[in-house]
Amino acid sequence: MKDKKGISPLIATVLIIGFTIVLAVLVITWISGTVEDATDDTDCMVEAENKCLASVGDISLSGIAGSALTITNEGSTVFSQIHAVDLDADGATIGTVYEVSGGLGAYDTDNAHPIDGFAESVRVIPTVVGDDGACSTECGPVEISVVV
Repeated sequence: MKDKKGISPLIATVLIIGFTIVLAVLVITWISGTVEDATDDTDCMVEAENKCLASVGDISLSGIAGSALTITNEGSTVFSQIHAVDLDADGATIGTVYEVSGGLGAYDTDNAHPIDGFAESVRVIPTVVGDDGACSTECGPVEISVVV
């Protein structure tokens, strides 16, 4: 047993330092990826919110109760989805939700999107998508009381 030799203290120190460096690189890579994903999500939501703010007043509604409500987009923002909700006289949701298929394109006034059979008033909630298409957010609702 006296003839067996272990590794020298120099080699042991080099191995420990090497393992420590590799472990540090792995941890830093994992943390930076996590932070980058969170930052990208936040950036996307901010872009979508800015689109919402820029599009205030671009959507207009017209119609008569019991017939078709026409939703038009007079601005450059493309809305990926449009949801319309019937409201009663007190502003409470009646429960009928309409969805404009295909959303609402920029300057979409010639091709108005009618929604049939709404009640006294309606709330329209447009949705926009961030520039990279990875996120979307609902913009503030547009409400109209229609002629009875």
